[in-house]
Amino acid sequence: MAALRRGAGRRAYALLQRRRVRGWWIYWPLGISAWALVHASGVHATVAGVAIGLATRIGPGGGDVQSEERSDEVGRRRQPGPKRAKRANRQGPASEVLEHRLQPFSAGVCVPVFAFFAAGVAISSDMLRAFATDRVAWAVVAGLVVGKTVGVFSGALVAVRSGAARLPAGMTLRDLFAVSVLTGCGFTVSLLIAELAFAGVGRRTGSRARSCWARCWRRCSLRSCSAAEYELFRRRLGGMDESQVLVDGPWTHRFVGANGTRFHVVEAGAGPLVLFLHGFPEFWWAWHELLPAVADAGFRAVAVDMRGYGASDKPPRGYDGYTMAADITGLIRALGERSAAIVGTGFGGMLGWTTAAFHPKMVRRLVVLGAAHPLRLRTALFNDPRGQIAAAAPTLKFQLPRYEHVLTKDDAALVGDFLRRCGGPDWVNGPAYPDYERRCREAMQIPQAAFCALEAYRWAFRSVLRLHGYRFVKLLQQPLVTPTLQLHGALDTAVMPRTAQGSGRYVIAQYEWRLLDGVGHFPHVEAPSSVLGEVLRWVKS
Repeated sequence: MAALRRGAGRRAYALLQRRRVRGWWIYWPLGISAWALVHASGVHATVAGVAIGLATRIGPGGGDVQSEERSDEVGRRRQPGPKRAKRANRQGPASEVLEHRLQPFSAGVCVPVFAFFAAGVAISSDMLRAFATDRVAWAVVAGLVVGKTVGVFSGALVAVRSGAARLPAGMTLRDLFAVSVLTGCGFTVSLLIAELAFAGVGRRTGSRARSCWARCWRRCSLRSCSAAEYELFRRRLGGMDESQVLVDGPWTHRFVGANGTRFHVVEAGAGPLVLFLHGFPEFWWAWHELLPAVADAGFRAVAVDMRGYGASDKPPRGYDGYTMAADITGLIRALGERSAAIVGTGFGGMLGWTTAAFHPKMVRRLVVLGAAHPLRLRTALFNDPRGQIAAAAPTLKFQLPRYEHVLTKDDAALVGDFLRRCGGPDWVNGPAYPDYERRCREAMQIPQAAFCALEAYRWAFRSVLRLHGYRFVKLLQQPLVTPTLQLHGALDTAVMPRTAQGSGRYVIAQYEWRLLDGVGHFPHVEAPSSVLGEVLRWVKS
C-alpha cells in the first residue's frame, strides 16, 4: 500500500506532463508530497527527485513547437536584443526549460549547502573561537579564497584593460569577478581532505602536518592563480569568441534547441523553409549572399551553424551520421515546420544526403553542392586510388590525434591553405576571397571548434570496421525518394567531378546534374548568381 502511495505521485506527475499542464502551483504540492512519502518510507528522498525527473518530457509536441514559434515572433517584435536572446534560450523541451529555471537555485544554493555539510564541518562557539586565533586557518582562507579571487581577477583585468584580451560578448567585469570567486570555492573540500588525511594523528605530529599542509596549499594557491591567468590569456590570444560569427545584416540571429543541443541559426524572410547547411571549414557565413535573395523570392531562408561550428554548442560527442541527421530533423521541427528544402555544400551536402535517406518525409527537396553521395564516395576511395584517394589525402591527416592544434596554429593558417587549394583560381585571386578566408579562420579558432569539426571526419573513418558503421551503410543503401539537384564545380580538387557524378544511381526520384565550369569546391561563394538561380528553380518546382 505504501508503495502504491509513493508511486501515485510519480504517475500523477507523468500524466500532467503528458497533458502539457504548465502551472507551477500544481507541481509544487505534488513534488513535496512525493518527497515526504519517499522520505517516510525509509528510502533516500533523492530517489523522488530522480523519479520525477525521469517523468519530465524531453521532447516538445507539435503544439509546443508552434506556441514557442509564435511567442518568439511576438518577442522579436516587442523586445530589444538582450531580452530576445534570453527568450530564444528558453525555447526547447520541457526538461531543458525546467533545467534552465532551476539552475540558479540548484547551483547557487543547493550544491554549496550540500558540499558544506558533506565536508563534515561542525559549527560551534569553541570552533569559531579557535578558528579566529588559528593562523594556519587564516592562511588557508587567504590562500584559497582571497588569493585565488584577487589573483585571477587582477590578472584578467590587466589583460582586458591593456588590450591583450577582451571579454566575450555579453560578459561584464561583474561576471568575471564572479568566476574569480568560484576559483576559491574548494575551501570546504580542502577541509574534508585534511580531515581524512590527518585523522588519528597525534596532537604534536598533527600540528606539524597541518603546518606543512598549509604551506603546500599556499604555494598551490599561487600556482593555480598563475595557471588560471595563463589559460585565460591563452584562450583570448590564441582563439576567438563566438561573437565573431554574429555578423549583422538583413537577417535575424537566433538560438534554437534541437536534439539536446543549442544551435545558432540565421533567418530571413517568410514562407516555405529552405535550410542551408555549410561545409568544412566554414560556418553559416557561407550563405550570406544567398540568404537575402532566397528570402526576397518568398521563402524562409535559414542558415545554421552545425553542431560544433560557429556559435552553436560544441559537445565532445555526437558527430556520427545518425546524430547529425537527427540534428537537422530536430531543427526543422524546432523551427515549427514539418519539412524543408535542404541546400548543403561540402560536408553539409553529405549530411543532406544522409538526412534525406534516413528521414525522407522531412526533406521536401535536396540541393547538393560539392559533395558526392556517401556510398559513392566510399566506392571511389576504394576503386579510384589515383583520383579520389589523392584528392582526399589532406583530410586523412584529420585522423591524427590532437591535429586540431595543428589546424589552429598560426591563426588557423591551414584553413586558408585548404580554401586556396580547393577553390577555383578566379575566386581565390578575386577581391572577395581575403575577407572570406579571414572569417573562416576566425571561426575555426573559437575554442573547441577545430576539435568538433574534425570529429565528424574521424567518425567516418573509424566507423568503417564497426557495427554502427555497417548499419549506417545499410540504411544509406535505401533508394532516395527526394527530388535532388546536384551542382558540382569542374575544378573541384576535394571531391572529383567523376566521383560526384556517380551519385545519381542512388536516387529514384527526380534527379538533375549540373557541372559548373571554372568553379572549385565552393560553388556557393565562387558563383553565387549561378547557384542562386539553380536553387530557386529547384525549390519552386
